[in-house]
Amino acid sequence: MISVGTVEALWRYPVKSMLGEQLTQAPVDARGVLGDRLYAVRDTDGKLGSGKNTRRFRRMDGLLELSAKYESDLIPVITLPDGKTIRGDDEHVHWAIGNCIGKPGVTLAKEDVIPHFDEEPLHLVTSASLRWLADLVPEAEVDMRRLRPNLVLKVTSSGRPEDDWVGRELHIGTHLVIYLVDRAERCAMVNLAQEELPHSADILHAVTEANNMTLGVHARVRMPGRVRVILLSVLMAASIVEVSLITLQAWRRVPSHFNFETPFDSTVSMTLAGGGFVLIAVFVGFTLAAFRTVYTPSMQLALRFGFSALLVALGVGAAMIATGVIQVRTGHPDLAYTTAGALKPAHAVPMHAILIMPGLSWLLGRTSWPERTQLTIVRWVAVAYGLLIAGTIIYYA
Repeated sequence: MISVGTVEALWRYPVKSMLGEQLTQAPVDARGVLGDRLYAVRDTDGKLGSGKNTRRFRRMDGLLELSAKYESDLIPVITLPDGKTIRGDDEHVHWAIGNCIGKPGVTLAKEDVIPHFDEEPLHLVTSASLRWLADLVPEAEVDMRRLRPNLVLKVTSSGRPEDDWVGRELHIGTHLVIYLVDRAERCAMVNLAQEELPHSADILHAVTEANNMTLGVHARVRMPGRVRVILLSVLMAASIVEVSLITLQAWRRVPSHFNFETPFDSTVSMTLAGGGFVLIAVFVGFTLAAFRTVYTPSMQLALRFGFSALLVALGVGAAMIATGVIQVRTGHPDLAYTTAGALKPAHAVPMHAILIMPGLSWLLGRTSWPERTQLTIVRWVAVAYGLLIAGTIIYYA
């Protein structure tokens, strides 16, 4: 592992597109820095206040004249241009924001289905990129605040080193692992005045000309590296043992499961049974990771449902093994395969959800349908699939 630098600054922005707060420490989970961009200003069309116009966002000038921070809870305290403050749960907060930015009817909205992030939960920039930008536009006041990063890394290298880190993992401290997804596309917000920084019309133009309108990188939080390596290693070892023993018994032309004819066959059967429980434990870990990882809402739901259904399938598989072993141990080997085998449909139907649901979400992502529509479709398919699983288990159990 190579050391590339140290954390120089940590930032959080409680309300999207408002000024944020610099921190010395903060919890980081799959959604990013705790509370980051948890709130946004929403207009009457449902679009979120931003520095640009897109399908989800609407440019709202004036938001950078307001700042937000958290105190003892995750309710933002907003400082207005006149220095007065108002809490996010105050009934007058919507009017106060709309009055400041000249847009009556806007509301302060907490994140629900659609994430407030432009792309990913974390935005990172290096000190080298800030120096590069300062050299590119010497007449402008370059400051990290213009780029609105979560993490600023102090590095000794030159240029834009984070561009070369895309597709790689970055370990921060002993517990945080982030995956650098893509370069961050900039918008007009980098030009805007904020606090003592004056407006500059040159910054975005220079970044566009020199680096295809990108500076810094987007990242997502990954499962701690040590945990992931352990789970994958155990999964690989257990899978190799399972396949090897089943193949060996097939080569010997004897059953691999519920076979206690010889001490060797008994050892193989019990090892396969134990391996099944190891696989269950491993997939419990992956399921927990699926509930902590941020993707699009539709893919997130698909993965969570798929892994949860996989655990159901593994539970049914464990019941099959236990049923067969009991039949053999009680002197009814002929019934082992009929009673346990009857559960195969209840085992197979939930097992394939981990392939079908993410595949569906991926296909929907190739369409032009909005994310909310994709999420609705995935939800209904998940409900139907869940009823199919329940019905199959009830019928065959």
